[in-house]
Amino acid sequence: MRIVGGYLGGRRFDPPAGPHLRPTTDRAREALFNILANHTVWPDTPVLDLFAGGGGVSLECISRGAPRVVAVEKDGKTVRYLRQLALSWAVGNLEVVHSPAERFLAGPAEPFGLVFLDPPYAYPGKAALVEQVRSRGWVAPGGWVVLEHATSESFEGQPGFAQARTYGQSAFAFFQAPVP
Repeated sequence: MRIVGGYLGGRRFDPPAGPHLRPTTDRAREALFNILANHTVWPDTPVLDLFAGGGGVSLECISRGAPRVVAVEKDGKTVRYLRQLALSWAVGNLEVVHSPAERFLAGPAEPFGLVFLDPPYAYPGKAALVEQVRSRGWVAPGGWVVLEHATSESFEGQPGFAQARTYGQSAFAFFQAPVP
């Protein structure tokens, strides 16, 4: 895998393989960040990356200027890899949390400008997960929630739904938090 843009652009990384990992492809990540560029001022946007996996989205956000990224991943081997990578790349604004996403979300909420969700495609209750993030204060007013999911699923009609995009076998659903 490689970082496609920003100050870390072109750097390669190789997260540990495993059945739990389904990395977002470079092409899909590039398309995602092109869309986000129209809605995001990176230096003002803290990011929460739930189901962080190999960290591609987290690292891409940092590379583009996010002031803080919290990457939540339940696999211990992957967490150790991401923590070591952050040290070797001197990335001080990446916080890697070893926890299932559901347990993390049950804790005290803090608002993030962007929340990225990439649960396993077979994960039940993706719509409820998005609603939990939006309603419990995990996304800042006017902030975005992006859900990566299989192309066979649709989230149109869900509260805050703004748009969907498809890239190969993956799709992204974009939800915006209301501005009071």
